[in-house]
Amino acid sequence: MFEEISVSRGGRAYVGGVVAAGAAVIGFSILQLVAVPPHPYWFILILLTLMTGPLSIRVPSSRATISVSDTFVFASLVWFGPAAAAVTIALDGFLVSLWGRRRSFSRGLFNISEPALSIWLAGQLFFAMAGETPFFGRSVPFSPLVGPLLAMTTSYFLFNAGLSLTALWFETGLGPTRFLRANLPHLGLVYFANTLLAGLLVLNSNNVTLTAFGVLVPVLVFTYAVSKLAIDRRETLEALRESEARFRELAENINAVLWTVDAETHHVLYLSPAYSRIWGQTVAPGDLAGIDRFEHVHAEDRATVRKAFTTGAAEGTFDVEYRVVHPDGDLRWIHDRGFPVTDSAGRVRRVVGIAEDITARRQLEQQLLQARKMEGIGRMAGGIAHGFRNILTTILGYSEILMDQLDERDPKWAPTLKIRQASGRAAELTSQLLAFSRQQVLRLEVIDVNDLVRSIEDMLQRVIGKEVSIETRLADTLACVKADAAQLEQVIVNLAANARDAMPRGGRITIATSHTTMTETPGAEDAPVRCVVLTVSDTGTGMDERTRARIFEPFFTTKELGKGTGLGLATVYGTVKQLGGHISVESTPGHGSRFSIYLPQTDEKPRATARAMDRRGGAPKGTETILLVEDEEAVRGFVATVLRRAGYRVVEAPAAKPALAAIDRLDTAVDLLVTDVIMPGMNGGELADVLKTRYAGLSVVFISGYGAANLQDNGIDTGNDVLLEKPFGPDALLRTVRATLDASRDQPAVARTAAR
Repeated sequence: MFEEISVSRGGRAYVGGVVAAGAAVIGFSILQLVAVPPHPYWFILILLTLMTGPLSIRVPSSRATISVSDTFVFASLVWFGPAAAAVTIALDGFLVSLWGRRRSFSRGLFNISEPALSIWLAGQLFFAMAGETPFFGRSVPFSPLVGPLLAMTTSYFLFNAGLSLTALWFETGLGPTRFLRANLPHLGLVYFANTLLAGLLVLNSNNVTLTAFGVLVPVLVFTYAVSKLAIDRRETLEALRESEARFRELAENINAVLWTVDAETHHVLYLSPAYSRIWGQTVAPGDLAGIDRFEHVHAEDRATVRKAFTTGAAEGTFDVEYRVVHPDGDLRWIHDRGFPVTDSAGRVRRVVGIAEDITARRQLEQQLLQARKMEGIGRMAGGIAHGFRNILTTILGYSEILMDQLDERDPKWAPTLKIRQASGRAAELTSQLLAFSRQQVLRLEVIDVNDLVRSIEDMLQRVIGKEVSIETRLADTLACVKADAAQLEQVIVNLAANARDAMPRGGRITIATSHTTMTETPGAEDAPVRCVVLTVSDTGTGMDERTRARIFEPFFTTKELGKGTGLGLATVYGTVKQLGGHISVESTPGHGSRFSIYLPQTDEKPRATARAMDRRGGAPKGTETILLVEDEEAVRGFVATVLRRAGYRVVEAPAAKPALAAIDRLDTAVDLLVTDVIMPGMNGGELADVLKTRYAGLSVVFISGYGAANLQDNGIDTGNDVLLEKPFGPDALLRTVRATLDASRDQPAVARTAAR
């Protein structure tokens, strides 16, 4: 009954006992047959048994098989006795072992011994109860044999099943009861067929030909056909259960809703368990037909979805994205696709589909859209700020010239001062726009952030007020960063001012420093970057998720009208990004806010920087020749006026081409080039390169409303030359010019070269 026996130590002892008992029975039967040889017809039954032995049918989910050769074994038992039947079934077991896919010695012995023992015991019981000898060739009364026949077939099936299933239990742990329950219909059918066969054999024992062709062959075919159908049905049911289990496994674990809807009634026939997670609704299986698929769709999307589904149901397919509203008000984006299921006539009977939660993807798309919008606004802000800086340079410069010419008692002094102050505030606003657009001019130096925080702590307390306390928690040892000290100070001031506004009744601001390691892009295989972390936290009102998502947008503010420009945090964001850093915010309503700034650390050490020239010494003067190139007439006029008042000889030009023509007419060398960077035609960088080939060691001062990083993005490299940021006043201009000229004194004298 089994292809392989591979059992534990206890199982091996059991199998050994069965094999020993079976061997004894087979040996005794052979001796009995040698002593009293049966009719030669028995050898024909042996041949038929061996021929049908390989037709054994495998039982699914086990190594068990059911042999249809039992038909001829029962004929041997009834006609020639237990000894003949035992030898016959032993030979059949030997052949089955040879046909098995896995040859095993223990398997072969068990397949030979177990059925021989079972049939011999059943035969002994039958003839003892019947009080008869084997029936071959003689007629016997049937009625008295009904009980012995039932006992014989029943005992054989009990012996055979019990011995085999015990071995199966030792081998696989599959209990006999479980196996019988799963295969009872098939085993019962085989039992009934063999009981009927035994009775027919007894009735026709005196007519061998009729029995052989009228009984044995039909019963053999019937038994095999019915057994095969039963096993096939069992395998089909098993396959169906496995298929349903796989579908259930898929439906219960996939993060999408699988659904089926009747195409005519639009009643929901099936919803996978993910519906409760994605829709936030729990639906009992019995309530599916009453579900309104559009009930929880966002009101703005409902008509579109209903129309898409109705049209799709008629056409057999649809694809739509929409929002659903959870009971708690949370919105989820859904991508819903449906496909037709048609009958044999091609009519759509059902629509099946899959609804996927694409909220995360939508959020990423919105972030990308927001980033692109911010980039566009940044370009626009940079362009506006650049143009505005040209105007402010003129206003600020001439107002300072006027103030130098006026006495404080002059009635014109106060209005001029107002103009100067207003232009200063406008310059600050312009700097904020450039910071947001990451285009301000940064003066990078190596900074100890701890020292920076300590130096502005007192000033911060005065700005914030006494109602709010400031606490510092600075790391004992902290690496340095490369940053613009003034801009980083402004970042801290902006964050502290925002924190103060979030604590109208007072509170505490904590400024802390620490180290961490991070990658620029989470999940990417970038090398870890060691960073200095500057944290500004408060105990204020905090922010909800929607406010937190927009705080870095330009012109977004939660303050009253007229009390905020909405550029404070946008400026902070732009400055941090331009410094190559990252800023994050954590905040919940009622629990304050925490801003963390991550700046890449540097191994360089801070260097002491000398102060600029003492302002009390007055504006520096000179007599050198300066070539001034600026396309904005007002800015050019202001710069030329300031330089000439300081004693310099100035050659003006509105663009590069007139500038080159002007120096060809000069009778002296040019000591310094002061040029705007962005100009029509040849830009300031290209002009400087040309002039440096004509005048060895020529010094250059670039003036621009754009920062160095932005100029490099446009392919303009100012190299080691000085970049003076617009707007600037007369004092800043004169000091920059004088410092640049003085720095070139140690170089060879400027002279016109032969190259033209």
